[in-house]
Amino acid sequence: MSVHTVHREVLDVIASDSRPNVVMSAVAAQTMLDGLRDKDVLVGGCWLASPTALQRFSRPWGGPEDPAGSQLVGSVYVMYGIPTSYDVTIHRATVTPYGRATGWTPELVCADALSSTGLALSDCGRVELPSTPD
Repeated sequence: MSVHTVHREVLDVIASDSRPNVVMSAVAAQTMLDGLRDKDVLVGGCWLASPTALQRFSRPWGGPEDPAGSQLVGSVYVMYGIPTSYDVTIHRATVTPYGRATGWTPELVCADALSSTGLALSDCGRVELPSTPD
């Protein structure tokens, strides 16, 4: 597979995105991450979560390297220490073409990620971030 082909596939993965730029406490962010790890694709859930990228899949995986036909629905990207060292900002959410075709929006992916915290996007504060290139 050529580098050009890989680059094109990555670009085709995003059907829509938003920049919610919502802020939550570091404690709430840790609660969210812990909740998503309890819903990991390897233990019967639909999330693959790291501290900075949260990926929502259509169904659980068959094993560590076996998505078993599961499709990426969307992703949520977070930044720590913005705007203060005690805050975490959800700065971008994306939905794949598969996700959009099955009714997902970037806001719904964020809401699903936040569900374990008891927070909604509207409960989080907003922050203006300098625009960055995609």
